[in-house]
Amino acid sequence: MKRLHLIIACCLSAVAFAAEREPLVDVFFAEVLKASFLAWDSNHDGTLAKLEIDTALADPKIKGDAAAALAVVKRLNRSKTWSAIPLMIEGMSTIPKTKGPPNLTSMFNEGRKRIANTKRELFAEAEPSLMKLHQGDMGNCFSLAPLGCMLSRDPAQVKAMFKQNDDGTYEVKIGHKFIRVAAPTDAEIALSSRNESTGLWSNVYEKAAGVACNELRDEKDRLTTPLDAIASGGSAGTMLALITGNEMERFTLKWAKDEKTTPQEIESKLAELRTKLIAALAERRCVTTGTLSPTMPGMRGGHAYGVVGYNAATDEIKTWDPHGDTFTPKGTPGPETGYPRQDGLCEMPLVVFVKQFSGFAFEILK
Repeated sequence: MKRLHLIIACCLSAVAFAAEREPLVDVFFAEVLKASFLAWDSNHDGTLAKLEIDTALADPKIKGDAAAALAVVKRLNRSKTWSAIPLMIEGMSTIPKTKGPPNLTSMFNEGRKRIANTKRELFAEAEPSLMKLHQGDMGNCFSLAPLGCMLSRDPAQVKAMFKQNDDGTYEVKIGHKFIRVAAPTDAEIALSSRNESTGLWSNVYEKAAGVACNELRDEKDRLTTPLDAIASGGSAGTMLALITGNEMERFTLKWAKDEKTTPQEIESKLAELRTKLIAALAERRCVTTGTLSPTMPGMRGGHAYGVVGYNAATDEIKTWDPHGDTFTPKGTPGPETGYPRQDGLCEMPLVVFVKQFSGFAFEILK
């Protein structure tokens, strides 16, 4: 179990990272940590163990700046990338730029902004919006890609998945049952998705999806928090089946990268895929896709996407990236420069797409 050894003293002793870089920790962040540390350190041993961090994360009394600081501590504690970096700020000051140490001040301020901007109604607008949903800091694209497909298909259906109880808890329909969760804490909000102040619905969904994913694990392998359960990665296709309660069918794209595949076989597979896409979208079935190691600019590796459209006339497929961000190619759009993305939405020729993505999962309606 990792521990964050004396992180408060370390933050106070290293306000700046190095002269040529942006500061990793500012004085205000260090002061917030110092003020909160004793409360989080439940056994008073001067360190924070994972269970102490997770207990604090679920505490609704930890709010605002303290919650944003706690979210930073949680991100450091769970990150595989940063686990090789000494979790003491003074140690980070000796790490070469190539190691990519985290900018803790930026992480802290991002969490503060997210907490401040989130409206605490379940739905602050008439319906949830795909264009306003953005993945947070947990790497849970696999759980958001199928949700994005459902939003694209019918926002009202997504809204109907949620129920608010009189005791302040929420219920979310995941498959054929309702999952009850407590309202997201400020620290959980700082870590999870943002949706342009349209309410708590996406944060509540992530907690419920985490509970559902955790229940699929053997009891000995279950994680401490629902957010950990979805932050540990998974299959968008498996999640699609879990959320909708319907079975799904996979369609691999390995043939598109195999040099042994003949032109005739490629055309046959493309024709089969076109038929599947046209049928699925006409029948309003959800479709997810994903990447392994794409080579085209603007794309993320090991990432899940929702398929939200296919234009048979132009042979272009339309996908949604759960980050909901924007990308502009440097030059004329194409396989060498990438394709434009706005609010996560991107269109590209199917013949290009199959070279970059790993496969599909098609919802099967009963």
